Amino acid sequence: MKTLEPNRSNERRTNERFALQANLSHVVVHGNGSSLEGHVYDISGTGIRLELDKALAIGQIVEVDFFFAGILKGIHFTGVVTRVFDEIDDPGPRRMGIEILRFISDADELRMNSLLDSASLGMLR
Repeated sequence: MKTLEPNRSNERRTNERFALQANLSHVVVHGNGSSLEGHVYDISGTGIRLELDKALAIGQIVEVDFFFAGILKGIHFTGVVTRVFDEIDDPGPRRMGIEILRFISDADELRMNSLLDSASLGMLR
């Protein structure tokens, strides 16, 4: 059995996650010929937790446009749905996790890194 190295929360992720206020973020997720709009609840350099009106399938590959207050152009990346919160525990709009697979351009990756490095995102989660 693998043991976790002790840290303040036994967090298994290696990248810091930032909690976002839903009213400051906007996301458009494209997959299977349709687009869904929603909000991001937390973000890191490797993934996002978001809310959409409809659940996506775990393992589904999607294109994501992420917008945050003060950013003029969306950050575009390809990701894979890694988690969908249980409908019983999460009624209404569905929350899910998407792992970032690759950024569409170097500029998108640079804008994401700049956003994460700035102090504008708020509290670490």
